[in-house]
Amino acid sequence: MSKVLKIEPVKHERPMLVELQWVHTCFCIDCVNRVHGARVSLISPLAYGNGIASGLYEVEAEEDVSKLINALKAHKHVKDIRLVERHGDRALVYLRSKPESLLIETIGKTGAVPLEPSLTKGGVDSSAIYVQDEKQLRELYSLLKDNFEVKLLRKRVLDPRKAKPTAYLGLQEMLAFKSVAAALSPKQMEVISYAVRKGYFDTPKRISVDEIAASLGISVATASEHLRKAQAKFMPFLADLLQNVR
Repeated sequence: MSKVLKIEPVKHERPMLVELQWVHTCFCIDCVNRVHGARVSLISPLAYGNGIASGLYEVEAEEDVSKLINALKAHKHVKDIRLVERHGDRALVYLRSKPESLLIETIGKTGAVPLEPSLTKGGVDSSAIYVQDEKQLRELYSLLKDNFEVKLLRKRVLDPRKAKPTAYLGLQEMLAFKSVAAALSPKQMEVISYAVRKGYFDTPKRISVDEIAASLGISVATASEHLRKAQAKFMPFLADLLQNVR
């Protein structure tokens, strides 16, 4: 008679999702610091083989994304980089690198689970991470802070008693929002943030495009273009969000 294997649920003290930000020596941070307005986002799980980590990255630069790609190609930790797609100042690349150059690799070895996409912008890395409990979070933080400049941005305790995985949906939303926000240029961010604060999207409007342009010292056409492009980047995200929360 065959035995029935019983799989017991893993008991964790308070599993949680945390977002960490860190500064360390890696090809992403090095290259982002060399190219104005650059960002690098790992958008796929990493594949490992023969001592190499391979993944798909989305890269962007305000000046010229080719400069960022060339900087990555020349970095000592990058073994190979191939352009997959390019659209204006953004590109999708396949990149192979030394695993030890990625701190996300070290995080994974602690038992914590890094969740893609990780994002490099403004000289720092950030990523959402699953930890089993407060103890593992303390151990992870202690390990990293001894060698790197690291900051805990936020954490969310997961509640298994909830009827639906709202915490996980919240993580997906957070990561998607981070990607959309990172795609905004500084001027687009400035204009849409000012417009929201001053009531441009209120009903009725409390400020016009002409007034926004005058306040920010730009032309009406430029203000309109920044608003239009910012909304075009956010609306697909909001449409997906509405589908998930209904």
